[in-house]
Amino acid sequence: MIPTVRIENGKVRLLNQSPWSCMRFDPLYSGQPITRPKIPYMLHYGVTVGYTCHNNCRVYWVLDTIAGEGYRLVTLDQFCNGQPYKRRDAPAKLSPEVVFKRCYMAYMSRQPYGLLTHNCEHLVSWVVDGEFKSRQVNNLAVIGAIALSASGVVFLSGNSK
Repeated sequence: MIPTVRIENGKVRLLNQSPWSCMRFDPLYSGQPITRPKIPYMLHYGVTVGYTCHNNCRVYWVLDTIAGEGYRLVTLDQFCNGQPYKRRDAPAKLSPEVVFKRCYMAYMSRQPYGLLTHNCEHLVSWVVDGEFKSRQVNNLAVIGAIALSASGVVFLSGNSK
């Protein structure tokens, strides 16, 4: 089901689904791809959705995906897990309304996590830019191909003696 979204005075009104109906857009926050360190040389990706107000405090929300849980909505603090986060410099290719709808659709799909096919970078690139890709997976594939070809050269050169 694709949500019907209306944005009025910075507040997102989801007309056919209640859990997200109190989510608000912040022009400096919503729809931004963010990253934090995960393991050496790897990043964890998420996309900022919006905020809700609880007891006069703003709670900021991020859509991400992890092994064992799939797509999930977490607070910014939960996403960061004690690490600093960075926002991407390039603006999103899609409008905030489309980004919000894609966040909702991804969340509702409950797509399981897959390191090579449905990881956090795939999710963010699809939600924000409309492209389902992971640069980190592509880089690992290139490194793996180079390693395999190098081992083949070593194997062949060792075999010719």
